[in-house]
Amino acid sequence: MRYGEKDNFWQMGDTGPCGPCSELHFDQGPSVPGDDRPNGEGDRVVEIWNLVFMQFNRDAGGSCIPCQAQHRYGHGIGTAGGSGTRRLQQL
Repeated sequence: MRYGEKDNFWQMGDTGPCGPCSELHFDQGPSVPGDDRPNGEGDRVVEIWNLVFMQFNRDAGGSCIPCQAQHRYGHGIGTAGGSGTRRLQQL
């Protein structure tokens, strides 16, 4: 599912490394209040992992400039992933 830059684009700050991200979600089932879709209301569907593909560098003017270094699969300068203890405890 695509959610656009608001939900599927990561950046470190107003300037610097940034790029699209891909998230893994877990549906806790209908007994937990909330929507049955990612990025919805409530706690039913929780994000448990994300991958950030840092393909761009955002300049002071807000433009995203492609990184010069490219990996062989075209994922940009680097890929970062993450999950936290709190997220994993919910499983």
